[in-house]
Amino acid sequence: VTIDQIAATCANMDWTGAKFNPFFIGSENNTLFIYGSLKFISAMSIANLQSNVNFEATSLGKTITSAGNLFPGYIIFEGVGGGWTLADDFSSEVVISFRQGSFNTANHTINAYGIGCTGSVEMMTLGSSTINVGDQWTANNLLASSLDAGTSTINVGGSAGFANFWGGAGTYYNVHFTGYQPTLYNSPSPIFHTVSFLNNGEIEGSATYDTLAFTPGYTYTISYGSVQTILGDINANATCNSVI
Repeated sequence: VTIDQIAATCANMDWTGAKFNPFFIGSENNTLFIYGSLKFISAMSIANLQSNVNFEATSLGKTITSAGNLFPGYIIFEGVGGGWTLADDFSSEVVISFRQGSFNTANHTINAYGIGCTGSVEMMTLGSSTINVGDQWTANNLLASSLDAGTSTINVGGSAGFANFWGGAGTYYNVHFTGYQPTLYNSPSPIFHTVSFLNNGEIEGSATYDTLAFTPGYTYTISYGSVQTILGDINANATCNSVI
């Protein structure tokens, strides 16, 4: 199946029962607008689906089943009043952008190059999900009342200048920086259960932590005038041979 329209639309898309290992193909110049639920199957390929996939539902109760498929193009959620729940793990090679509506991970894993909350998101429910971000988490516009982080873990990879986390006003559970020289941008003053750095890192702005952890042998910079409030522990167990 090939998307050959600049704007292709559907209500629900369900590949259940499709035979002969179908391919779903689309150019990056085209966009697929889905106004209902999406259900892929494992016996298909979307490797050449370069089109943006926009979820546009305006009511709750929509589900997304990836069946192990990796989305190659941009994913955008922007239906006002829409609500989407994952039925399994969800992965994108590029960016997942949340602009409107409500999104529930249902405790599934999310993998993406970047995740952005750039609009009037009504609710982000993360449960116990692990969210692996290869580059940036950008949620500086997300209201505190719009995030239920549960006991989720967000892993931010990437390299210097790109491995960044903008938390906005949200309350997060675990955030782990696994990339090289990331920056934690705290504006306006997010709250964390645990933040850890595995390499060099930087903290800009003020935040509150139950636990803040640094790794011996690396350098950390905290911006002038900021206040880091530690409610529990600060783990900075350096040695003579591995200073912080």
